[in-house]
Amino acid sequence: MVKRGDNNYAWVSNGPWAGPRGSVLATFADQLVIGGTFYHGADYYTQFRCQHTSSSSVGAAVARANAIKGYGYAVVTSNCMDHAYNVLTTYGASLANPASGYWTPNGWFGALGVASGFGPIIDLASER
Repeated sequence: MVKRGDNNYAWVSNGPWAGPRGSVLATFADQLVIGGTFYHGADYYTQFRCQHTSSSSVGAAVARANAIKGYGYAVVTSNCMDHAYNVLTTYGASLANPASGYWTPNGWFGALGVASGFGPIIDLASER
């Protein structure tokens, strides 16, 4: 658990989304080491999916992502899935709230189906 106000090492990545080693996709595909602490190896994340939005609030989403660095971390109430939900809905995505029954990141990811406006699941390796 990370106390509220302490850095939980949430990341913010701006830049090109796709293409050869787009900076956003590289954030997921490459190993994550922050301040000398190893968090995950390369290829830890293997899939992603997209949702088209009619408008976006990029500045608000970046501000929320930066604020989340100080939200702490708790397994049930303040975890990576909750943080992703908060940033993406601030951006303008329409998402099912993870608290509505999707207790694991993979369960929530799988529930974000085409009927919810999401495209198909894409293998991250295919975007390299």
